[in-house]
Amino acid sequence: AYLLSRMWTIIIFLLACHTVCAIPEQKKGFLLTVPSSLLTGSQELVCVSLHNNTGRVYISLSLLATSDNHVLASTSLTIASAGCVELTVPDTEERLARLEARLQSPDPELTSNAQVEVRLQRNPLLVLVSTDKPLYKAGQQVNFRVLSLNHKLKPHSKQIPRIWIETPSGVQVQQWREVKVNQLGLIQQQFTLDKEPLLGQWKIKVQHTSSKITETRFLVKEYIPAKFEVTVDAPTEIFLDSENVSWHICAKYSYGQVVQGDAHVEIKLQGSRSVDQPSINNAVKLNPYSGCVVLTVEAAELGLSDPLVQPSAVQVVATVTEQGSGISHTSSVLSPIHIQRFSIHFLCSRYYKPGLSYTGNVVMKTMEGRPRPIVGEKIQICVRVRHRGELGMRLLQCHNYTTDFSSHVVFALPEIDDPFNLELITIIASASDYPTKLYPSSNEVMMLQPSVSHNVKPWFSPSQSFLDVWTRNTLACFSTAVIPIYYTVPSTASETPLFFYLIEARGDLLLLNSTIPEKESLLYSNEVGSLSLAQVRTWSLKLHVTPEMSPLSRLTVYYIRADGEVVAGSTNLVVDRCFQNKVRVRWDEPQIAPGQKAHLCVRASPHSVCGVSVVDRQLLFNSSHTSADADQVWDLVNKFTIQKPPRDQRLYCSNKEEESPPNYDLRRKRSLY
Repeated sequence: AYLLSRMWTIIIFLLACHTVCAIPEQKKGFLLTVPSSLLTGSQELVCVSLHNNTGRVYISLSLLATSDNHVLASTSLTIASAGCVELTVPDTEERLARLEARLQSPDPELTSNAQVEVRLQRNPLLVLVSTDKPLYKAGQQVNFRVLSLNHKLKPHSKQIPRIWIETPSGVQVQQWREVKVNQLGLIQQQFTLDKEPLLGQWKIKVQHTSSKITETRFLVKEYIPAKFEVTVDAPTEIFLDSENVSWHICAKYSYGQVVQGDAHVEIKLQGSRSVDQPSINNAVKLNPYSGCVVLTVEAAELGLSDPLVQPSAVQVVATVTEQGSGISHTSSVLSPIHIQRFSIHFLCSRYYKPGLSYTGNVVMKTMEGRPRPIVGEKIQICVRVRHRGELGMRLLQCHNYTTDFSSHVVFALPEIDDPFNLELITIIASASDYPTKLYPSSNEVMMLQPSVSHNVKPWFSPSQSFLDVWTRNTLACFSTAVIPIYYTVPSTASETPLFFYLIEARGDLLLLNSTIPEKESLLYSNEVGSLSLAQVRTWSLKLHVTPEMSPLSRLTVYYIRADGEVVAGSTNLVVDRCFQNKVRVRWDEPQIAPGQKAHLCVRASPHSVCGVSVVDRQLLFNSSHTSADADQVWDLVNKFTIQKPPRDQRLYCSNKEEESPPNYDLRRKRSLY
């Protein structure tokens, strides 16, 4: 599928002279960067960089159908160093194609043809369907919108093949075919319910491709709008060793006033080992001033400290009865019970590059995956290593760290002897202040110590040349980020190489640029006795952060050695969630009385289309609204982030080795992921 298979293929073509016996020291060549999957009906960016070149080179690109070699698309560019060009991929039924690059240059060593196979996939859409409210009565009109976006969050204006509405029994009651979409990707439709409709969950389905259907649901029932809302706020976390647990129960009217009344609270244990699962019932009176009450239950009542009970979750059902009228409304909350205080996660590379310092990042999260912003938690990090020829892991170092304001720990590996014979590094992070705890009355584990391990393998380079790029900061949109670059060079090297850097996000290549750092620093030299073997240099890359890079981008920096080896490093760039078009919405007054006029203020970029829905807040009590929001959009966008290569890299490299002749090939190619 597209969401997991979009991957960038970087292919290097190194060109030697026509006589194999005289290979020049400075091999000339070019590097072609193209997605391994192209989206039909879209514009894809293709980039080319030249190496050891002194003049301008004309490059023509042609996309050929594999079935009959007819040209699907073509474009061209002229560059001296690096450049990108948009390739317009048409709508086609072809699924495989070849991208052919032809170079024309006064230099005969750079005149060449090359081609690479790519897949063609239909352009996926982000389709959002929302109704104006979650709940309807018989005879009411259901208003809904359909918003179509591409993966770049640009409007998709092609017509939708089919939209239909299904009853709870699956019967189609109305449909629209070949629905036209305006230039802003928006469809607005309505549907009127019968006077005696089937009650239950109805569905609105949108078919945007032959095999892709998006749906949303709305509820049809006879109802009286809730007079007030009941909320139950559970503790953020419940653990088996908690001494007590408290719930905060409130009841308020939609206009903010508190409810006078009583609350009946039932507490149920779930997943208990005990056949007879206990249930706790309490009747309490709401505070007349706050409309709330705090209910605290001891751990013994919940069976948290009893290994024979050991519940996995606790459910609280609160029913509030209004004083005088006797009207009742209910709310509930389900809270998991954890056997571990928090989780630890590594945010660092899986590879160690000899000669360069390895810096890692550890972050604490709640057991439900949310940030845990606690400063000063002690994290012990131990490092074990194994060299070639050794059977077991050897402890190298253990060191204690404390978390910062964002619950992160930044650590660096100690110096490792004989790094070029290293086989494996294992890093173990554990919370030393939270050891494994047993039940007082048995040998069963009550609470586990938070701990995690991370394996790191050495990076291979035939010339022992390495480059690393890494940043831990979340980047703000429209800011300028400064990214440190570290690389090794022989001690005899005097010139600074030409660096290339590319940024990829959501499966698209955003840019490819080249630079020679104006200012770089020498960090240190690796020496054996009085002999200096290699230098470690550093420089800073400045990047302008754009909304297209949000929420996650991939930065790759590389240079080409004179012998043709690619020295590269890459890192993820975490970017704040942001849109190109900023929208702000607010009411002119926070609270108004019935009969007064309310003014809604909407601010956005000029000529923006604005879809506004206003619904009585009473309809949202104890229901999940179907309105599309920013979080829903970002959840869909995250699916475009490349998580893993589309092919087995070991198998790919093995096949390439079998294809290559034993002697130096005049056109050698590699893939860099």
